[in-house]
Amino acid sequence: IARPGVKVKRHRKIYITITPKNAPRVKMPKLVDVPFDMAENMLKNLDLDLGKITYKPFIGENVIMEQHYLGKKIQPNTYIPKGSKIDLIVGDGLGEKEFKMPDLVMMPLDEAEQLLKGYDLLLGNITYVYNSDKELGTVVRQNPPVFIGKKKDGIKKGSSLDARKRTTVHAGELVDLWVVGNPAPKAKKDGEKDEEDPLKYLDTINIRKADEIKNYKKRKLKKDDVTKKDSTK
Repeated sequence: IARPGVKVKRHRKIYITITPKNAPRVKMPKLVDVPFDMAENMLKNLDLDLGKITYKPFIGENVIMEQHYLGKKIQPNTYIPKGSKIDLIVGDGLGEKEFKMPDLVMMPLDEAEQLLKGYDLLLGNITYVYNSDKELGTVVRQNPPVFIGKKKDGIKKGSSLDARKRTTVHAGELVDLWVVGNPAPKAKKDGEKDEEDPLKYLDTINIRKADEIKNYKKRKLKKDDVTKKDSTK
């Protein structure tokens, strides 16, 4: 290597290596739900480096749970420089310790999420449902449930008379939640016709926003009008 200021013979070939100012960029692959060995090979093929590996309880042993870049979650197809370090959260199987399923019903969603983290349980699917009696964001159902079987009428849940067995779970299990995500319908004004309100059909429909409920109501009323006209022909 000829350093600056060094004398060289005339007509000597000088080889120059040019390094780009900015490293080439590649798309971040989707590693979540991929086995660790495969994820490691995918990173190598894209000239990305494997960073910190953290193991957490999860039903999928040696399966990637999360992918991080610079301390934050990174989404697939995000452009990053070659040579970047990617940190991985990897499942190490279900925890050996068995414990009773915590009761999340009637909790605000954010508190329920924190409680799940405290037990090393993972948040699964969130289904938003209509419920006029509960505050928005309230958990109204969970799976796995707290108790096995149906509660008998007149017996308070969890009381000494409640003979049902508690559900037991392991760290790393998924918990699905049903959460109130629709505003309650407006009360009818005095003198307003007490017509059938299609909002009552929303109990099992996953609609979260007020404008979506209004659109559903308009479509339902329009459909009813068409049905009435057809019946009068």
